[in-house]
Amino acid sequence: MAPLTQTNAPQPLLSQVAQKIATISNKGERQNTAGYTEILAGLRFDKNLIRSLLSEDMMKESVIYQDILQ
Repeated sequence: MAPLTQTNAPQPLLSQVAQKIATISNKGERQNTAGYTEILAGLRFDKNLIRSLLSEDMMKESVIYQDILQ
């Protein structure tokens, strides 16, 4: 839910979220969390900012990302 919080500094916020996601040891959980985060962040932030901070490869493997594509 952090990407939906009000902030004057979106890049540091999303960077912190991305760093936390990277620490998730379970690959599937990490990929899904990255996908959820991208979706929520997309409601508030620029697509280029999101993609620069969250690994696109990680998100593409997310079951949520795959479901959206279908």
